[in-house]
Amino acid sequence: MFASTPRAPLLLYLSLLPFDFIIPLPVVAEKKLSRQRDPFSFLSFSTSIKLACPHKNKITLIKSTNTQRKRKRMRERKTEPLTERDKERIMNVVSPFLSCGSFFAILVFLVLFSLPSSALRAQSSFSLTSSSSSTSTSSSLDEGELPVENDDYIATTRRRRRRKNYYSVLQNAQKSDVRLHPYPHVVVENCLPEELYLELERDYPSYKDILKVAKPGRSSIAPNTRVDLRASMVLSSSQSKKSKKNSNNNRLVSKSWEEFVKYHSSREFYEEVIDLFGEEVFRKYHGQSMEEKYGTKLREMETEVRLMSRKKNPAPVTLDAQIGVNTPVVKGQSRVRGLHVDNPHELYAGLLYFRDENDPATGGNLEIYECLNGAGKCEEYSEAERLKHRKRVGWDVQFKNLGDFKLVGEVPYEKNMFAMFINSNSSYHAVTPRSASAYPRRLINIAANEYYKKDN
Repeated sequence: MFASTPRAPLLLYLSLLPFDFIIPLPVVAEKKLSRQRDPFSFLSFSTSIKLACPHKNKITLIKSTNTQRKRKRMRERKTEPLTERDKERIMNVVSPFLSCGSFFAILVFLVLFSLPSSALRAQSSFSLTSSSSSTSTSSSLDEGELPVENDDYIATTRRRRRRKNYYSVLQNAQKSDVRLHPYPHVVVENCLPEELYLELERDYPSYKDILKVAKPGRSSIAPNTRVDLRASMVLSSSQSKKSKKNSNNNRLVSKSWEEFVKYHSSREFYEEVIDLFGEEVFRKYHGQSMEEKYGTKLREMETEVRLMSRKKNPAPVTLDAQIGVNTPVVKGQSRVRGLHVDNPHELYAGLLYFRDENDPATGGNLEIYECLNGAGKCEEYSEAERLKHRKRVGWDVQFKNLGDFKLVGEVPYEKNMFAMFINSNSSYHAVTPRSASAYPRRLINIAANEYYKKDN
């Protein structure tokens, strides 16, 4: 009978009253009752209980309805007090509940408020643990590491966080691995799972097969020359109707390589790189100028695979994942490229090495340099001087005085080794001279570029 009656306000009120005042509370109901009608019939309806002030010693029971017509009739009805018999019957039913109401209300409030208090204490202890652990972690970081992001960035990153892709070269990279000196870069050993790396190594295209596709019509090429299978070549061949009919005969690379190239030239990987380095770091080197140019945030810019655009208005960001080689060095030592910075349109670049276990050659390591005069302040050769110098020494050198530079780090040419950096006018790097070997230097080049007309 009382199941539909809201008791929370009643119990809250009764818990504040002295216990000896609970029993003798007189009840007055504003209700028009007919003599043929049971005085308790109003309890079967949805009822709201209004409590008057204690000194007035009354409880007003008003029947509520859901339709405007019934509400209008209720306002037109005249109220009359219950008879003494009705009051006695009501008190006989309500008094047992009222007598234990104060104790029950106190018990309920203790139970309800104990949980938030404990949760608050747990949250407080978690915050202390997190802050202490973050303090200990930050104290162990080396100078030049990526700083801790603010709370808004962390919250945004957590919302966007997704499960790492099986093919991703960054699946084992952490934000703590990022170094900011002399420019933002990260080095990851054993970046791919062992079974995936072995599968890709087994199916790595030979440099002669790459040469047939990348340089058609050329039967030979100079030693230690870079040749690549671009993502557009791999993906366009896999998407053609002919290759779908005869997938095994016309596919340039294996299915695993197609998936690898597809992911690393996708928007998902593009956002993964931004999450690793941090939006603030990207904005410092590229984002601010590009955001002003295109009127949107760097993360939200449209992307597409480089050289696969068929649109009049191509995407601002083009992505590429190239399966490449440096052809074998025939004799002596050869350097594929000296100290330089990449194309200014390049946003980031990554190198994944697939060194053959039988390759006896030395060198081929990636060197990271710092300009002692300041970022972008080291003197460069002109184009004519660079060409003349290249003919004389055998490889390209971009800067005149090598004494203006300091070697900061070196990434060895080893299997399953990955290095990535954000490109800028201060991202100085080079490749060490490589000794003679019958084996090519195998590498994957992963890059993002701002679109420019040469890409068309």
